[in-house]
Amino acid sequence: MKRFFTLVISSLIVTLIFCSKDDEGNPVGPEPGTGNSYRLVTGYVKERLPNLVDVMFEVTDMEGNGVEGFELDDFAILEEGTLLKPGGTAMQLNSSAMLDYSIQTVLFLDVSEGAKLDQIKSAASTFVDNMTSNQSIAIYTFSDRITMISDYSSDVSALKNAINGIQIGSATTDLYGSVILGVNYIEEMYDPPNRVIQGQLVLFTDGTDTKGSRTLDMAVSSLRDKNVYVIAMGSGVNADALKQLANRQYIEAADESKLVGAFTAVQQILANWEQGFYWINYMTQQRGLASRSVKVFLTDNDNTGDDASAEGAFASSLLYSLDAGLYINWAPTRPKGVDSLYVKAGNTAILQAMTVGGQEAPSYTWESDNTGQIQVEPFSPGGSRALVHTDGDIGTAAWITVTDVANNLVVKVRIRLTKYVLGSILREWWIGIEGSSVSNLTSSADYPDNPTDFEYLTSFESPSDVVDNYGQRIRGYLHPQVTGEYTFWIASNDNSVLYLSTDQNPDNSEEICKVTGWTNVREWDKFTQQTSKAISLEGGKVYYIEALMKESTASDNLAVAWMGPNFDQVVIDGTYLSPWILE
Repeated sequence: MKRFFTLVISSLIVTLIFCSKDDEGNPVGPEPGTGNSYRLVTGYVKERLPNLVDVMFEVTDMEGNGVEGFELDDFAILEEGTLLKPGGTAMQLNSSAMLDYSIQTVLFLDVSEGAKLDQIKSAASTFVDNMTSNQSIAIYTFSDRITMISDYSSDVSALKNAINGIQIGSATTDLYGSVILGVNYIEEMYDPPNRVIQGQLVLFTDGTDTKGSRTLDMAVSSLRDKNVYVIAMGSGVNADALKQLANRQYIEAADESKLVGAFTAVQQILANWEQGFYWINYMTQQRGLASRSVKVFLTDNDNTGDDASAEGAFASSLLYSLDAGLYINWAPTRPKGVDSLYVKAGNTAILQAMTVGGQEAPSYTWESDNTGQIQVEPFSPGGSRALVHTDGDIGTAAWITVTDVANNLVVKVRIRLTKYVLGSILREWWIGIEGSSVSNLTSSADYPDNPTDFEYLTSFESPSDVVDNYGQRIRGYLHPQVTGEYTFWIASNDNSVLYLSTDQNPDNSEEICKVTGWTNVREWDKFTQQTSKAISLEGGKVYYIEALMKESTASDNLAVAWMGPNFDQVVIDGTYLSPWILE
C-alpha cells in the first residue's frame, strides 16, 4: 500500500502556527511527517436508510499533513465495542473522488483606513487565480461595516472584477464582528452518497478590533468546529488574539511584499485539503431505540493518543433490513426502488443507483436501448448517478440497463416520455358555500369553472383549519412506479369522496372511497367507507385521480393515503403525482 503525503489541514485539528519562511522570506508549510504516526479527525458520523452507517474523516500525519493512499484493510471499525468484519457488512472505503465534493471558502479582507489596498487586491486576486475546480469563493470586506463583495462563485473573472472594485474603508475595524459573521456564513453539508461540502473562513487583517461591538471571547465562542485561517500583516496586530481565532492556521506576513506569498500558501493548503479525506460506509445489524457508538482506527499507527481514531454515534431506531441487490432511485417510500420512470418530453431526469450487500465498492455502467431519442450519461464518480436526456416525442420509451460491474448486478428501468411533470398536484377551492355535503359544492354556480383560488401541493394533503363554509377539489395524475395491488384511504372534515380512473381520462373515473361524516387529521379508520378495495395498478401507467371535499364549520382537513407493493400506508407524495392538465 502506497501512502502519499499532502499538505492538508483537517477539521478539529489543534491550532498550528504557520510562520516558517523560505529563503525569500515568504511563509512556507511544515515538512511532511515521517514514521507511522497518524491523526484521524472526525468529520461526520450518521446512519442512512435502510441500514447503512457513514463515517467521514481525515487522516493526517502528526504535523497535520494529509495522508492519502490508505486502503480498506488498513482500517478497523469497532461498533459498540465489537470489531466488525468487512465481509459480513458490505464495508466500503471511498475518497473525495467518489463524491460530488466541493470546498467553499469565505474570504474576509480588512480594508480599514491605512490598509495597503493595492497589495491586498493583488494578493486576493492571486488567491482566486489558484482556486481549484472543486472550490467556490465568497468575498467580504470590513472596516466599521461588513460588506459582501461577491457571493459564492467559481467564476475567476467575476471574482477578480469584484476584488478590483474594492474601496478603502473607515478608520474603525470590526474585526471580531467579522469573524462571527464569517463563520456563520460558512456552508457545510454532508449528504452521502451524493454531495459533501466543506467550508472555511480565510481572514486577513493588519490591525486590531477597534469597534468594540463584539469581544474576543464572543468571537472565539462562535468558531465551534468551523475552520478558520488568519493572515496577519505588520506589527500592529494582536498576534495572541489572532492565534486564538485561527483554529486551523495562523500565518504571518512581515509586510506587504510578503502578502501574495501568504495568500498563496493558504490557498495551497485548501487546494490539497481533500486529499486526506476518507469515507467508510457499511451495513449495520443494529436495530432498536438506541444510540450506537462507532470508532474507526488504523491498524498500523504508533500514535496512541485520543486523536488516533475517528468516532461518533448513530441512531438505529429507524434502520431496517433490505435484501441484497441493486436498486434504482431507492427511497423509504420506494423500498424496491423503481422499475419505470416518467420524464417530460424534452426534459432531463436523474437516476441514482444503490447497491446493498455488495462485497466490492460499486462501479456502475448505464446503457440505453434507444440512444437516438433517450440517452443516459453517468455524471458522478463511480457512476452512481446518471442523467437521462430526451429528444423523442410523447410516447417514446427506452430500457435503461444499469450494471454494477464490481458486484455483478444488473437491473433495467423503463423510461417513458410524457407530457406530465411530477412533483405536485392541483388544489382549487371555492369560498362562501354553506353545507357539509360534497353535493353542496358540485351544485354551486361557481363550480367547476370559477374557483376562488388555486395552488399546487407537494403531497396529497391540503392545509388544515383554513376557513369555514368552503369546498375544494384536488386533482391530477397518479404515477405508480411498481406494478401491484394498491389500497387507498381518505380522511376529511367534513364530507369527501375520492375518484380514480382506469387511465388518464377523467371520464373513466370511479368512486373508490369516501367520508360521510368527518374525521380528524389523517384519521384513516373512523368509517369503513374510508378505505378502498385493493386495486391493481400498472407501474409506468398514468391514472387520473381526484378528491372533493366540503367543509361547513369548525376545523377542516383533507388527505389521501395509499399502500402498495412493499410499502405501508402513507400520504401520497408529490413524487407520484402530477397536476391536472387542461386538455
